[in-house]
Amino acid sequence: MKTYRKLALSVIGFILVSGTAFGAGFQSFSSESSAATQALNCRNSKVTPASYGMGALYGCIQGKAETVKWFINEIPDTGRVENIKLMWNDWFKNIGYGLHADKREAEKALEALIQMYAPQKASEVQQTFWANSNKTIESDGFVLKYTYSRGPSIDERLIVVTSK
Repeated sequence: MKTYRKLALSVIGFILVSGTAFGAGFQSFSSESSAATQALNCRNSKVTPASYGMGALYGCIQGKAETVKWFINEIPDTGRVENIKLMWNDWFKNIGYGLHADKREAEKALEALIQMYAPQKASEVQQTFWANSNKTIESDGFVLKYTYSRGPSIDERLIVVTSK
């Protein structure tokens, strides 16, 4: 009996530490925001309060060129998460920011996103994020929609995570 109790407590501990449970979807807006701040080691995270019928917005912008952005959108008046977005504005022309500015920060943010929302699909999400074509990936409890847009100097790499 003690073995089962230890196992149950270990599973509960994993869920509490990771902030997500397989198949459970998002935690509350405040829990997801706290988990993101910790996972990203974000020193300048900000929550813009809900207003004008829109939910609160969590934001963490990273890198010297501020090209790595993590947003959490709240469903208005619910305290629940609508979606989570990881965007990297990948400079492929150097107009003062350097080539692929903040790539290291983008890699770290991508790893955090994978660990939080698709650990069992890590390889597929990694390959998709560095590719130049759109793709949707389903994990336990989440849908990750990747879009790639090429601009005159920047490739926009965006993953939008929604709950199943």
